[in-house]
Amino acid sequence: MNELLLWMSARHSGSAEAFRSKVAELGLLGGRSPQRIAQWNLGNLGHAEFAPRAGGDAWRIAPPVLAAGDPCRGGHALLCGARTSPMLGRLSAAFGSQMVRRPQTGGPDIVQVTAPTAMALEAQATAAGIEIQWNAPLAILACCARPSDLHLVPTDLPLGGWEVSRFSKTGLAWVQSSVDAARLATAGLFRFRSDFATHYILVEKGTPFAMEAAAGKYRLLRRRHSAISYRSSDQAFTVRASCRPPPLVERALVLSSGALPTFTNGILTYSRVEPLVASAVAALLDQRLR
Repeated sequence: MNELLLWMSARHSGSAEAFRSKVAELGLLGGRSPQRIAQWNLGNLGHAEFAPRAGGDAWRIAPPVLAAGDPCRGGHALLCGARTSPMLGRLSAAFGSQMVRRPQTGGPDIVQVTAPTAMALEAQATAAGIEIQWNAPLAILACCARPSDLHLVPTDLPLGGWEVSRFSKTGLAWVQSSVDAARLATAGLFRFRSDFATHYILVEKGTPFAMEAAAGKYRLLRRRHSAISYRSSDQAFTVRASCRPPPLVERALVLSSGALPTFTNGILTYSRVEPLVASAVAALLDQRLR
């Protein structure tokens, strides 16, 4: 993934076909859809944007930035966005042994820098020629709309031979359904899937709306459904994998540590999530921290 990020940084932007070809050339990740996994992980880590958020391009690299937390809690930050060898050299010269690289599965190396104080971090980042984004997770969350506040646009139910599922709020999983059930429903989130496409339809008061899956789930879920939880003792934020948060919310959680979530027994765990960030995520998703 380090080589893929360097290639993207040199290209700045490109087509989906070029990205897919490069992932295949590098033999990354394996599985049925390695390019989709690479795209998901690079987006969550704040390195790149992909369609439709890429502004017309299939993908574009994000500007380099040191994503930091609360400046009152010390001077440490994570390198996000474009990454080049000269840039890493400047960071190393500015921070010395206080720049640490850690490999991670599924993503480029985590590059973290530290300094004794926030002011010292600012000075060394300036020397390296890289800007700092303080309170990066909270800044991202401030750009997120609550699923319950999203403006919905009515749509027609897909016609034809689709495999239809409904999201169960009690089981927090997709269960088998049908086109007729979706047509007669007064509420619910339905998935229409074929070999060529997948559509998510949210039904409210008998009206169908096109909806992104994660936002649709959290528009349905109530606090009693226990999709998320938090352990303040080790700052671990856990989410049922079937209820993965919307992309920008997940990016905020990932940038708390710079590490992709771990997956165990159907649970995603995000590390080093500060209590204020955890509370902000819960409030945004209309969930209760347990």
